[in-house]
Amino acid sequence: MQLAVKMLLSITLACATLDVAAQALESHAGAREAFRALSVGDRAAIEAMRRDGKIGPSVSRFSDAAIIFDRKAASSALNECRSSAEKSSAFQDAVTCGIYLAGVNESLGDAKGWAASWLWVRNEGLKLASGSGQRVAKLGGGYDEVNFMEIEKSTLQPSYDFASEEAVVDRLKMPNNTDKRFYINIEINGEVIAALVDTGASTTLALPSEMAEKMGLRRLATGLTVIRSGVSSLETGATSENAESYYLADVKVGNLLIKNLMILGTERDLINPVIGFDLLGMFEEIEFQEDHVKFVSRDRSTDCAHPSPLFFLPTQRFDGKFATNLRLDGRNARASVDTGAGNALTIVGAAARGYASSPTTRASVNVAGRKSDVDVAFVDMPITVSSIINKPIQARVVQGPITNVDAILGATYMGKNFRISLKDGEICYLD
Repeated sequence: MQLAVKMLLSITLACATLDVAAQALESHAGAREAFRALSVGDRAAIEAMRRDGKIGPSVSRFSDAAIIFDRKAASSALNECRSSAEKSSAFQDAVTCGIYLAGVNESLGDAKGWAASWLWVRNEGLKLASGSGQRVAKLGGGYDEVNFMEIEKSTLQPSYDFASEEAVVDRLKMPNNTDKRFYINIEINGEVIAALVDTGASTTLALPSEMAEKMGLRRLATGLTVIRSGVSSLETGATSENAESYYLADVKVGNLLIKNLMILGTERDLINPVIGFDLLGMFEEIEFQEDHVKFVSRDRSTDCAHPSPLFFLPTQRFDGKFATNLRLDGRNARASVDTGAGNALTIVGAAARGYASSPTTRASVNVAGRKSDVDVAFVDMPITVSSIINKPIQARVVQGPITNVDAILGATYMGKNFRISLKDGEICYLD
């Protein structure tokens, strides 16, 4: 009798263990927790989830793809994640993966995929939420009024055509000689326009809505609140909460021609169109020189004497920022790489708290494209990036909300010879 009981208990425990393992191996398992860790660059947390069997296969693949900005792999993983969560009626994970998938498609400028993803979130995602007893009636931000079905049916996926393996584009001299940022000529529907190359802007291409209308671009949706982090080059705050629109255009940047690209139109005061990292990420490498920008579409065997790691910090909707590691005043730190920021170095977030006692002035600065009044101080900051030890430079310290980076490396610091390699995941400082 005792032997039979022991055998029964053994079988029961084995089945329970298998049930737990099966649950842990659901493809969507750990989606929200993993995505939160990704947004702050906590790779150790992702690895711990893997070791403990708390992360599903698709979430694991997405985590790897997101860090290196591999959007094709990220899209595939998110599709599987959403499908797995939907089958299990795990509405929070399903909606999370669905929104990230919409963000990946937006990042690719794919209006068709973007519309299909949001259509699923609005219809199936909210239905799942209602079935679970959650009171979720609307998406808000103008997304309930968009005719996603019509956009999906009437648009083509974008096509990307590289005319050559690389192209050298002259750096423009702007009327304001103190502006050290990178401006080049691009084409929008065949019209040549000066645009800012902004590695800190989370968008394919942003331009004033008035300009888009004058050019006769096809408007896809309007009246939206588009929360995209790091569009630092938008000069003033939005005039309303729903100030963004999406358009379709044919865009030529360097040696790349993209047809049917979804771009952002804004009511914010924008002096020049902005080429964001969503579009820049379609190149293998981008080399910034004092008088030109080189766009490279094929992998090259190039040595780098001073490499620094480059990685992506994705937040909701797959917006985010590219970042690198460095040392500030002898301490390890993480900085976003932002050629759209004019200052050489800006200390932000938790790192700025260490300089709270420094004399400050109240100033109006751009925070994600909106003007905010914040306390600003200036300090001399020793900085080490890769193996390059710089003399202390004047850094701007902004006391604001906690962010996932400690600093912003701007165009004045990055403004001479460096190369961004997305394939190798590094910034290379050129001699």
